[in-house]
Amino acid sequence: MMLLVFPVRGQQQESRAGLYTVVIQAQNHQTDLPVGFAAVLLTCESDGRILSGSCDDQGICRFERVAAGRYKLRVTFLGYKPYTQVIPVDDSFTWLALLEPDAVNLDEVVVTASESRGMTSSSKIDRQAMEHLQPSSFADLVSLLPGERSTVPNMGAANLIRLREAGSGIQTDGSSTDYDISSLGTSFLMDGVPINTKANMSYLAGNTDNGLANRNTTGRGLDMRTIPTDDIERVEVVRGIPSVEYGDLTSGLIKIDRRKGGNKFNARFKADTYGKLVYAGKGFEWEKRKLTLNVGIDFFDSKIDPRNSLENYKRLNTSVRLSKEWQYKSGSLIYASNLDYGGSFDNVKIDPEINYHKEDSYKSTYNRYAWANNLTWLSKTGRFFRSLELNTSVSLQKDVIDRTRYVSLSGPQPTPPLSTDEGIHDGTWLTPQYVATGGSESLPFSAFTKLIARFSAHGDKAQHDMLIGSDWQMNKNYGQGQIYDPLFPIYPSMTTRPRPYYNIPAGHDFSLFFEDRSVIPVARHKLEVQAGLRASTMLNLADSYALHGKFFFDPRVNLRWSFPRLMVADRPLQFEIGGGMGWHTMTPSLT
Repeated sequence: MMLLVFPVRGQQQESRAGLYTVVIQAQNHQTDLPVGFAAVLLTCESDGRILSGSCDDQGICRFERVAAGRYKLRVTFLGYKPYTQVIPVDDSFTWLALLEPDAVNLDEVVVTASESRGMTSSSKIDRQAMEHLQPSSFADLVSLLPGERSTVPNMGAANLIRLREAGSGIQTDGSSTDYDISSLGTSFLMDGVPINTKANMSYLAGNTDNGLANRNTTGRGLDMRTIPTDDIERVEVVRGIPSVEYGDLTSGLIKIDRRKGGNKFNARFKADTYGKLVYAGKGFEWEKRKLTLNVGIDFFDSKIDPRNSLENYKRLNTSVRLSKEWQYKSGSLIYASNLDYGGSFDNVKIDPEINYHKEDSYKSTYNRYAWANNLTWLSKTGRFFRSLELNTSVSLQKDVIDRTRYVSLSGPQPTPPLSTDEGIHDGTWLTPQYVATGGSESLPFSAFTKLIARFSAHGDKAQHDMLIGSDWQMNKNYGQGQIYDPLFPIYPSMTTRPRPYYNIPAGHDFSLFFEDRSVIPVARHKLEVQAGLRASTMLNLADSYALHGKFFFDPRVNLRWSFPRLMVADRPLQFEIGGGMGWHTMTPSLT
């Protein structure tokens, strides 16, 4: 018989040498299920020696030949809180590590407009939703509103807002088959100051080209292509009954607030089938001096049709915004000043090879300069008077249209009347074929001033927040108007003579308003009432006008009844019923 003996190194021999076996078992503390593939770290407290390993699919990690001593155990795995414990090693053992689940909840991302919880129906668009959309102009933000849809950007036509639209209104291609009361009656406020378009008269008389007519915004409101979005912090679109503080509107109110303060540098570059956009902006903030400065520049170049290089739209915007605050014992004084430039350039040209080798082009340039100031006093005394705010702004635009058009008549056609005297005069005939040149020059000027005071009175039975104020705005156009040769008109169907715009009297609108917002507790319920009155009149009218000295009164009321909260599944459930009614008055534009 032959006996073979093999040496075996057992655990008892390792123990005698001061080396032990340590087994770490990772489990879910709530379900007692193993946590597979968790990372395990043993750090010796005496010499800093580190032993590392990972668990198998059963949540077990085994360390062999571990020297005696005190070790810091750390077990980590995604979705669990880190497990740490100091363990002594003086023998072989199994250690149970119970890991607590750590639910990772991502913050809610709102990629559409969120409904406001105020008394009137409105939607709010924040910076997060804008960054998700990556807009090229303000027109893209409209797709975030309830009931709207995403559409292909159309930079070859005026982009007009569509709120509470009446009739067939504005089509997606920019054309209008009905009166544009929806876009004209929507008021845009930039940092509390309205963007006025009432004196805009940049158009071509007698225009029969549908493609060019769609670019016209005269009497149609604001072209949203001209508003960049990268400096905007938040937008509120009010579709319900607004406060009496806001007037000269019929369809809705859009309040735009831009970035203020901060020290971040922001830049964005966007390129797609419809255009290229470059933006850069920087904020400066001096906290000790309570002074902020924000600057930004934006350039956008759009090809209406990538296959046609003869038609394009370009936009350039710059903005400088300054804010300063002074602290006093009785209150604080805040001054803000904004200086803005906006330019857009719309060009169309027909290929001479398909136009009898004649030039046919359209060029429109829009340059707007605006300066706005805001002065606010905030009271700290806690008495009846709360704040006093003064807003002023002036803006000047230079809108020039240059049109060159090849005209070929199908038959004899007389010229428009040339004489300005009564009687019989000799007529003339248009040349059968000619190249007409001309256009229009519009120089709309706008001034705005608003003064508003706010008061507060809180009693045992009700709380009242009141405001009283007035505003005034002026609209005047200093342009030359339509520029063309009556013997060679751009459009043979024209039946009018050129008339300078500066001969049209300026428009002056004046308003007074008062409003009270009350909060009245009724047992466990709450009643909120917002009621106000706005009175508007047109100044600078001759006595012969029926509107001379006439005031238009706009009463507006919003109500909301809040029921007591109910707890459902440990969460509060709130019921509210609200509604509103009001009148809106808008004075005529210069057109």
